[in-house]
Amino acid sequence: MHEGPPFTGKPPFLSEHLGRGDALPLPPLVRQLAEVKLRSLCARRAPAELQDELRLEIGFRGNSVTLFELRPPWAPNVMGPEWTRMPVAQFRYDEAARTWT
Repeated sequence: MHEGPPFTGKPPFLSEHLGRGDALPLPPLVRQLAEVKLRSLCARRAPAELQDELRLEIGFRGNSVTLFELRPPWAPNVMGPEWTRMPVAQFRYDEAARTWT
């Protein structure tokens, strides 16, 4: 006899991910290509000579990539040494269409 969660009509990994509203992770090759292209963009937009004033980072989550802008604290003695991190753009991958939006 089968023991485990009841059958929902979807494979368990889809039920777990899609039931919570999460997107499936990016295919590895798509993620790698996106990372290479976005790191290149970050290097062009925030060159090494500006690293003490501006930094750009990327973050992956599910099928999306977020571009973040980081700035140094304007008053480190008041605000602390942490840089501010603000999302400035988000890209979502549609695996069915194989496109980014």
